[in-house]
Amino acid sequence: MSRWIGLPIGLLVVVLFFSTIILAQETLLKPSHAKMAISENTWDFGYIPQQAFVSHIYKITNEGKDSLLIDRVRPACGCTAAPLKKDKLAPGESTDLLVTFNSGRYTGQARKGIYITSNDSLYPGRSIEFSATVADKNPIATVTPEAIEFDSMQATKDQRKYVKLDNFSGGKLKISLIDNPNSYLKIKIRDRELQSQGSTQIEVRLREKIEPGWLKTSFTLELEGSQKTRVTIPVRALIKAEGK
Repeated sequence: MSRWIGLPIGLLVVVLFFSTIILAQETLLKPSHAKMAISENTWDFGYIPQQAFVSHIYKITNEGKDSLLIDRVRPACGCTAAPLKKDKLAPGESTDLLVTFNSGRYTGQARKGIYITSNDSLYPGRSIEFSATVADKNPIATVTPEAIEFDSMQATKDQRKYVKLDNFSGGKLKISLIDNPNSYLKIKIRDRELQSQGSTQIEVRLREKIEPGWLKTSFTLELEGSQKTRVTIPVRALIKAEGK
């Protein structure tokens, strides 16, 4: 500090002011070493009904050496919601981006995008996509019902709903559960492999102690037979607080 001794106060203020500006500019110009990694660039919901909400979680991880600052998450249309749990990630830290699509009155193939901006200096803008086939007939299987709605219930009360899956692929059909966002649901598939013209039952329960309010979620099955397809089954419930 000895170099500042003897300077007039006004001049000292000016010097400190411009020093602060220079330091700020150097900070802005310094390239960030944050690196945004996303679990996948695309997701296929497969066959879904109209007027339904289906969801999938993209995991965002900072694989860089600096903090990752996510500036904006912008869905391409109002039919998509994409709330981000956390917009600042330390090196090695991850967060979930829950994407929910409202199929509304869409028919046929729907493909939507989401644009993400951050301080990743190599890739400051990233796009992710999802697709769905709305209100079309699945070529190898049917599910009944196409969507599940639970009655108003207390979060701790045990309720079960059932989905019937029929195989008309003409051959064996393998069934896999590939997505259950946030694990809100407990899924039990009675038979994981069906013979031609066979059917199975899928039991769906809600996890206990879900926060009160509307729950709009889904689960996705992959069906592998004469060809491979997916089907996503929407689930909706109004969760009441205990004692109400």
